[in-house]
Amino acid sequence: MTYRTLLTYIGLPEQAQPVLETAARLQSNSSGPVHIIALHVIPQIPVYPDMAFMVSTELTDLQRNALVKQNDAVKAAVAESCEKLGLDVEWRSIEAEGQLVTDRILEHGRYADLVIGLQDDPDRQDDTQYGVMEQVMIEGGRPVLIVPYTGMGKTLGKNITVAWNGSREATRAVFDALPLLQQAESVTVLTVDKPAQGANDTLPGAELAATLARHNVRVTTQPLVLGDSPVPEVIVSAMADNGADLLVMGGYGHSRFREFVFGGVTHHLLQSMTTPVLMSH
Repeated sequence: MTYRTLLTYIGLPEQAQPVLETAARLQSNSSGPVHIIALHVIPQIPVYPDMAFMVSTELTDLQRNALVKQNDAVKAAVAESCEKLGLDVEWRSIEAEGQLVTDRILEHGRYADLVIGLQDDPDRQDDTQYGVMEQVMIEGGRPVLIVPYTGMGKTLGKNITVAWNGSREATRAVFDALPLLQQAESVTVLTVDKPAQGANDTLPGAELAATLARHNVRVTTQPLVLGDSPVPEVIVSAMADNGADLLVMGGYGHSRFREFVFGGVTHHLLQSMTTPVLMSH
């Protein structure tokens, strides 16, 4: 089992190297051919109805030219990264055509096994790019691998941590991540919820571990005691102790809000992540 089609979304030139390096690592670890797509969406020029009368043709042309230049810069960055990495990708540049950037990514992402993008950089706020990968994760129906904007470590998927609470989202994430879990040297299932009380007092995560073991995953369980610490801090601490280089977890939130409302764990980890995170919703 492997990912055969990877869609990488590259909204800004500086995103090309870390995103394509991630795709290259996945391709090199694959047992068969992997097709990589590098997608850029040229955003629609935002015009607000109550200010439309103030927007001149000259200003619109300047904005349009800036977006075209950004597209050219992204294309050049993709070409440079591919040359460095020895990577062959399919380049796609499309217009938003009156839609949100995310909507256009979703159209292409639904035909991919995995969508790869970069974490938002708080020092580089761009209204057309902010929150894009999170919305793709919530609405796309495909697993999303989000890469830290600070870059990657030396390994990817060697030691994987799974944040498990038995939810639908967590279940989707685990089984969407099977190609990576099967290749990992070690997989640790963190159970961050209290054990269910009842006659069947089995260790939380034990049945998931048994299922993964049948897929030849080298897996162990690690129940966590939360105490007074927030769940995200406990997860991050456990990952550091285990030397994890990838986190697999369910993504929680509500779509179609301008400012997305994510669950506390999701929001915290997306803001503070230092290792790649594979999420499904």
